[in-house]
Amino acid sequence: MGMPQIFDYHPDTGECLSPAGRTARPDEENPAIPVVPGFSTLDAPPPLGPNQAAVRRDADGNVPRDGDVGGWQVVEDFRDEVYYDTTTREPVTIEALGPIDASLTDQKPATDFDSWDGAAGAWAFDVAAAKKAAKASVDAAAGAASTKYITVGDGQEGRYQLKAQQADAYKAAGYPADTSPYPMVQAEADATGASPQAACDNIISIRDQWVTVAAKIEKERIAGKLAIDTLPAAATLSDIKAARDAATTALDGI
Repeated sequence: MGMPQIFDYHPDTGECLSPAGRTARPDEENPAIPVVPGFSTLDAPPPLGPNQAAVRRDADGNVPRDGDVGGWQVVEDFRDEVYYDTTTREPVTIEALGPIDASLTDQKPATDFDSWDGAAGAWAFDVAAAKKAAKASVDAAAGAASTKYITVGDGQEGRYQLKAQQADAYKAAGYPADTSPYPMVQAEADATGASPQAACDNIISIRDQWVTVAAKIEKERIAGKLAIDTLPAAATLSDIKAARDAATTALDGI
């Protein structure tokens, strides 16, 4: 008489490892008796549908070593499939057997600004978040435009303002020979080798040029953010990006 089929299962997960079975070997002392090793059973696993796996469990839900104990259970199997965290939008590859956690969905978010609508069971585009990000890009472009004309750094803006204030005061005083009340003007003169008056006039000239440029930058920055803000609630990501790109392009051109 031939030996029956035995079905192996994983000692940790209980998952059936040989759905088609394998032929048992006969016992050496009694060849009519099949050898059923631990974590194997003579019970054939049940038929499975898509995304299903058969696991062996005892009455307490544990994986039994003895194949005569417990029985087969059908569980969901989505391993190696990619789901998405409904909080972070990050992709998650399923690694374990069993039902999918409620915090995951198989729907891929369409944009970086989608938020999960639990009631609808679908992603919803967060217009406010997209607008906020777009306006931050406009601010960054304004900052980049400024660096073409001024040095940006800790305390540098204050030094520029102090130097301009002292230059205005020095000029208003009639360019006196004593520059001790105007150390920023004297510092400019010492650094450039110019006279205090020439240094003063140069500081004022550069300040006035910067004010003109700064006004252009601020105009485009405010107008760009306003264009984003005034987009309708039904605006798409493409609409928001178009408004953002128009503003950043204008700023890049200054």
